[in-house]
Amino acid sequence: FARSVDVVSYEFENIPVETVRYIQKIKPVYPDDRLLEISQNRIAEKTYLNYIGIPTAKWAPIYSPEDIDKAVIDLGGKNYILKTARFGYDGKGQTV
Repeated sequence: FARSVDVVSYEFENIPVETVRYIQKIKPVYPDDRLLEISQNRIAEKTYLNYIGIPTAKWAPIYSPEDIDKAVIDLGGKNYILKTARFGYDGKGQTV
């Protein structure tokens, strides 16, 4: 398939990075494997967006239950949505 097209693209981020890396050896892929890998992890994605100057909603990475209390304080002590770093979509992998 890849040899029969000029360029390859994909619609969502839940595809194996290895597949994109393989196809990139044959044809250009947009977004590339590096951006796919970043977009597959919300922490990496938010970090990257903030790094390149794109504003995001306030956020904090959570690695342990103790991080939740600190994040709530750091973010202003209001209610928040806790999301999984990977594979959540359309409200799945989230809790208020």
